[in-house]
Amino acid sequence: MEFAGGTGTPADPYQIATAEQLAGIGEDPNLHDKHFLLVADIDLDPNLPGGKVHDEAVIGWFTSPSVPRRVYSIAAGDSGVLVPFSGFFDGNQHVIRNCVTHKRDSTSQAGLFACIGEQGMVCDLRLEGILIVDVESTAQASPCCGALAGENFGRIIGCSVEGSIECGAGLVGRNSGTIQYSHAGGTATGGGLVRENTGTIKACYATGNVSASTSFAGGLVGINGGTISDCYATGAVPAYDYWHCHSGGLVGSNYVGSVSGRITRCYATGSGGYALADRGSYSDILNCYVLRAAEGGGVDNGFGIPLTDAHMRRQETFIGWDFAGDAGDGSDEIWMMPPDGGYPVLRGIETPTFVGSGTDDDPYLIEFRYQFLDLGRYPGACFHLTDDIDLQGQTFTSAVFPSFWGHIDGDGHAVGNFTLTGGNDLGLFGVLSSDAAIVNLNLRGVHIIWVADAGYYQSLAGWSGALVARNRGKVVHCSASAEIASLARPLRYVGGLIGLNESGEVRACSTYCAVATDSGIRGRAAEFCGGIVGQNQGIIAACHASSYANGDLIAFGGLVGDNYGTISDCYTDGYVAQRKSNSFAGGLVGENSGTVANCYAATVVAAPPASGGLIGRDAKGTIAGSYFLSSEDDGGPNNGLGIALTDARMRQQTSFLDWDFDSVWTMSEISGYPSLRWEKTADSE
Repeated sequence: MEFAGGTGTPADPYQIATAEQLAGIGEDPNLHDKHFLLVADIDLDPNLPGGKVHDEAVIGWFTSPSVPRRVYSIAAGDSGVLVPFSGFFDGNQHVIRNCVTHKRDSTSQAGLFACIGEQGMVCDLRLEGILIVDVESTAQASPCCGALAGENFGRIIGCSVEGSIECGAGLVGRNSGTIQYSHAGGTATGGGLVRENTGTIKACYATGNVSASTSFAGGLVGINGGTISDCYATGAVPAYDYWHCHSGGLVGSNYVGSVSGRITRCYATGSGGYALADRGSYSDILNCYVLRAAEGGGVDNGFGIPLTDAHMRRQETFIGWDFAGDAGDGSDEIWMMPPDGGYPVLRGIETPTFVGSGTDDDPYLIEFRYQFLDLGRYPGACFHLTDDIDLQGQTFTSAVFPSFWGHIDGDGHAVGNFTLTGGNDLGLFGVLSSDAAIVNLNLRGVHIIWVADAGYYQSLAGWSGALVARNRGKVVHCSASAEIASLARPLRYVGGLIGLNESGEVRACSTYCAVATDSGIRGRAAEFCGGIVGQNQGIIAACHASSYANGDLIAFGGLVGDNYGTISDCYTDGYVAQRKSNSFAGGLVGENSGTVANCYAATVVAAPPASGGLIGRDAKGTIAGSYFLSSEDDGGPNNGLGIALTDARMRQQTSFLDWDFDSVWTMSEISGYPSLRWEKTADSE
């Protein structure tokens, strides 16, 4: 397929300008992990030349099982291959209209996308005039039918739908991923936005009327076992019938199997069924409101607080909600009251979040907390911080922004006061692509707490860092002050700034990092952790880490835990106390299989003899022109890896042979040891 431009990478996505090019994505499974940008509106009207009525998803199904993926039944006596979309599709605020689908059976996925995979993302796409028809009167029971996607395991952000979905939900059939800032109108079956939710739906709304799908119907979601927050629905639903239809203005049934869903800060105004939801636990529905039945709402069954029309129009009615312009209720600024009167609306959808256009020349400006947390809506855009951001002690159990390939200029500002807790791939950013860059950003007051019920180190496969879990891009002039702790789970490949530096570049960065471990965790409380990077496979240059670690450490490094890449012109200080007698640690690097050049460690290493003042253990790596403070002056053990210097010699520039003291290094006026020239410049600003 020849696209309108691009190469399919984050920096140069394939450009989609015609219906033929859009359909081309669905004809080649090798395109499903690429990046796409819609550059024009597209009309899929089957009456236009070359148009067609679809009998399955436009993107996702292949009727030839030649692709080695899981095979699903798509018709009696037939089979096909479902290839989830794992790339990125940026609708760029353009419209795809008049897509007509005649759904042929109850098992196949229907929608623009059959399935959005865990790594997939669709954003800023508008669908209009969508028609999905149940031609055999059998598909109504299918949970995997929605205008945008049959199933979603990834992320959908800033998308909208207007259409008539006879046998599916307004946006997504089954959601196990994340949907944010999206809305649906028209008519739908089962759920106005989603038929079945076991994932996360936040800051979304639906306005269309909903008919029953098998035994339930909800104005927003048909059946919910996940999390719904800061959402609303206004459409009518069928009347409640115990034997035939569980219906609610927001959610039909707040149970999936035996799991009760959680609904917070939502409202519903539709008539027909119960006012907010049917079934579920009262304790899982918090700060939710409904229009009372006497004024057009649904039947009150105790879920949600009934309000008059007049009270629905007053901001002070909605206790626990965060409204724009009211500093006393929080800084997320999710809701707003319409200027011309009415019920609450979602600020992130109805009004622009950012000033700017997101380009290099005109980046999105970030001044407030809610703007910073919204940057995940545009993972390929350019951003510029204009003030410090206080995250107010917020705790995140996964990467705040799972993937990012844009540019962020912190302009020397700080993002601080937050906690990352859980297991794998923790970080402010999950994955930085090779096109991404984060510069001049400081993190303050970060806590990384590994907690899990497994406590089995072999099962860990991820990396974690205060800024980035996995870096393939550029991180320059960034810093972090972080505390790292393990509770019932060992640490592995954790860095004060970055978990894994995978083919990325880290330059002129610094950290102040404290690590504490629980020695009762199978004897391996911290493995391959570092003050800046847990595991390095890329380039680290001109960085400084102050690391303080205490516990059962294996291959802990003051700068890097496990090095396979290149480390140059870096130094560390701090204190590393290793309690395990059969292990090792290093003042600069825990274990080295790469290159270390022109570095030094002034770290106190209180560890077994196998440890080293510079490097704990060498695995056929290269060490050149690198030094460490000798043990006689409270440095680290001499295991033959690097050159030991006394305190007096560390204060002499001539001790550091062939180092660049003209442009890289200088002798510090504070410690008397070498320091990096950029640090002196940063301190003076």
